[in-house]
Amino acid sequence: MKPSQRCPLFNHELESPSAFKPEELVSAVRATKGLPKLSVPQICVLDFDGDLTDWLVSHEKANSFESWACFHTKMYLVETDGVSCGVIGRTIGGPYAVLIAEQLSVAGAQLILGLTSAGRVSPSLQLPGFVVATSAVRDEGTSLHYLPCSDQIACPTPISNLLTNELGQLGLTVVQGSVWTTDAPYRETKQQLQRHAEAGVLAVEMQGRHSLLLPPPVK
Repeated sequence: MKPSQRCPLFNHELESPSAFKPEELVSAVRATKGLPKLSVPQICVLDFDGDLTDWLVSHEKANSFESWACFHTKMYLVETDGVSCGVIGRTIGGPYAVLIAEQLSVAGAQLILGLTSAGRVSPSLQLPGFVVATSAVRDEGTSLHYLPCSDQIACPTPISNLLTNELGQLGLTVVQGSVWTTDAPYRETKQQLQRHAEAGVLAVEMQGRHSLLLPPPVK
C-alpha cells in the first residue's frame, strides 16, 4: 500500500456527516454566555491580518456585535451604503478560518469574504495592489476534509468579477487569478516559487482561501 493510501489526510469519508457540528458549538456559546439567538449580518469579512479591523475600530467606524456566539473571536459591525457587514479580525490559517466560517454559516451569514496580505509569486504582479482569487493551488490540509484530492479548486460563482469591479474604484491595481495556499510559509522553496510562477500563479498565502470557496458541509 502506498503511503498516500495509508495517510488519514487522503482518506476522509467526505459524504459522511460530521459527529460534531458547528450548530452545537454556537448553541453552547449562547448558553454559556447567555446570548440571544440573533443572526449575524448576511455579509461577513474574515480580516486575517487584522489591519482593517484595527483601523475601523480606531476610527470609530465599527461597533462590537456582542451577540456573536463564538468562544474564539470578536465581531464588529460596519454600516456602509445602508448595508450591515460583520468583520472578524485575525482568523489566520486555514483550519482557524474554516472553523469560524462554518460557525458564521450556521449563524446566518450568506457571503463570507477573506482579506489578507500575501507574497508575490508572479514577477509581473504590480505592488501594491489587490489579487482577487479565482482559484487556489491546494498545498494544505484543510480542504481535503471537504473535497476530493485535486491540484486546484476554482471559485464556483461570478463573485470574482464583482469584487474586481468594486476594488477597482480604490485606485490600486486589481487582478484576478490563481493563488497558492500553503500551511508552511517558511517552507516555500525557490523551485516551488518558480514552478508556480511559470504556471501563472500570482501570489502565495496561508489563510486557506480555498475554504471560502467550499460548498456547505454535508448534514
